[in-house]
Amino acid sequence: MIRRVHAFVILSFMLLGISTHVLAQCTPSSAATSPGFRAPDNSLRMPDGTINVAYSQSITINVPDTVNVFGTMIPVDSLKVTSITNFPAGISASAADKAVYYGGDKGCALVSGTTSVAWLDTINIAYTAYITVLGSPQTAPLTWDSIVLKIGDPASIQDLDPARFGISQNYPNPVIEQTSIFYNTPSPVEVEFTVYDMIGKEVYSRVYHSRAGMNTINFVPKGLKPGVYVYTINNGEKALTRRMLLAGK
Repeated sequence: MIRRVHAFVILSFMLLGISTHVLAQCTPSSAATSPGFRAPDNSLRMPDGTINVAYSQSITINVPDTVNVFGTMIPVDSLKVTSITNFPAGISASAADKAVYYGGDKGCALVSGTTSVAWLDTINIAYTAYITVLGSPQTAPLTWDSIVLKIGDPASIQDLDPARFGISQNYPNPVIEQTSIFYNTPSPVEVEFTVYDMIGKEVYSRVYHSRAGMNTINFVPKGLKPGVYVYTINNGEKALTRRMLLAGK
């Protein structure tokens, strides 16, 4: 069997001292369906974090069954993630949750920690993939886009009381391409995030499943004209509102 023959590759990684133990638990995101390394919402950008606030998000790993090599679809044998690096001090990634992923597998790695450093950069993920050619595994020429991580420093987040439901002013504001809204909830709850224009017309709405503590909404105002808007977060008992300004590009 090809995958049994491929065991020598796993052994060689172990001899090189690469840990195959799970250092922290993570869960692959059901929303991340595209091949490669994905943030929880299937994008190439992790949810934004905040200076001096604990961060914990999973990178989802999707290994395709086949890959296009010079116009031919070739079966994917396996993939090994060797390192996940390039984080601000205090934040790091755990080992991937499997030693080796076979074609069609799904897995994850947890990015977590707390940093006092503002950050905006790509996460470096080193990996080796193998395809099946003429009955034997060979190195696959896979190049997947990197994921971006941002750690911001909105001053208004410092005013949020961890024991109460509260929201921050969006950051950055004015908004050019994307903005982050931080909110705190004392217990896990569904919240509805809604955006209105200045005549009260609803222009965007989405429900989020929130965990207890600090949460982040990353809002991309796609299709909205420059101007002043109002956003509301409703936890079913109370609705909190702020204004934001969308700037022209």
